[in-house]
Parts: sequence; structure tokens; C-alpha cells
Amino acid sequence: MLLKGPTIKESQQGIYSEIPKNVNLISVKQNADSVIINLTSAFGQGGGSQSVENRVKQLSKTVKGRVSNKKVYLYINNKEVEYLGGEGVYIKQPLE
Repeated sequence: MLLKGPTIKESQQGIYSEIPKNVNLISVKQNADSVIINLTSAFGQGGGSQSVENRVKQLSKTVKGRVSNKKVYLYINNKEVEYLGGEGVYIKQPLE
């Protein structure tokens, strides 16, 4: 649902998403203490460094809202992310 973005009604209420519309989920892997979210490279494209930081926070808060006791890791195209976006925003893993 997060990747779909806000509904029309939510958009009319001023709710928006920093996550680009063309991001696709490759996989979600869970084990006893962690969750790995694997997305396509579009997640890191577009916007400036603040937008990239906000989308990572948005993703982290959403996942932690569903699995609060697990560490969350972000992968892009099957590789753990260290830097993201055109400006090379450092991504601390696990996500905070």
C-alpha cells in the first residue's frame, strides 16, 4: 500500500508520499530479528537529499509499525544500500 501512494481522498487532504510512483517491491524477507525490504533503483532517484532522507524515514516508520521488534534493512536491486540518490545520502543500516 505504501508504494501505491495516497488515495485521491488522501491527496485532497494534503497527504503525500516522498516515494516515487515508479518504485517496485522486489521482495520482503523476514527472519526472527530482521526484515529486509528490497526495492527497485527508482527508490533512490529524483528529488534532493532531503527527499531521499524523508522517503527512507517513511519506509522505516511504515515497516516498523507492522514489525516493531525487528531491525529493518533496505536493499536496492538485491544489494544492501550504503548510499542513495544522486547526492549520495548515507543510509545507516539497520534503518532508524
